[in-house]
Amino acid sequence: MSRRVVTKEDVIAAAKSGVLEVGPDDYVTEAALEASTRENVRIVRASPHPNPPPAARGEGERARGEGVRAATPAFDHFAPGTAALSATDGSPAAIVTAVGKNRAFVLAEITTKIGELNGDIYDISQRIISGYFSTILVVDIGRVSTDFAGFKQALEALSREGDYKIVVQHERVFRAMHRI
Repeated sequence: MSRRVVTKEDVIAAAKSGVLEVGPDDYVTEAALEASTRENVRIVRASPHPNPPPAARGEGERARGEGVRAATPAFDHFAPGTAALSATDGSPAAIVTAVGKNRAFVLAEITTKIGELNGDIYDISQRIISGYFSTILVVDIGRVSTDFAGFKQALEALSREGDYKIVVQHERVFRAMHRI
């Protein structure tokens, strides 16, 4: 099953029907969430299990009952500001950013330290421009071997002046900072 990125254009295209159905593994961008509020489009996420037990069905199940065939997979309401950055199992996540001079093994240093701390990289983006790199990692910190402060300190200790700088933020702080 392929994972798609749901954009604000997808939300705008669904404005006529008022509902946008997304798959269980689809990534809904923050811009899409904002557009859903603006365009009054309800985003619903398919359950990974076609027929969840009755206790697992929530608000989205009531909305699904109107005019939707029973063969349709169960959907849960996708609340704005949730799951876009979180790890798939709902564990807390950290946003790790690094910027600096590009050199061999720079990304390996960062990811190795994350692995040593039992962090799980959920998503990653990297760019190299004119000899400089920037990377953003979304890390599942639900099973790290230390508390968040220890995780942050261990990663930020990799920063060296003239080499690269790492900043670690909890996803809740990151999300709150970027809310309009």
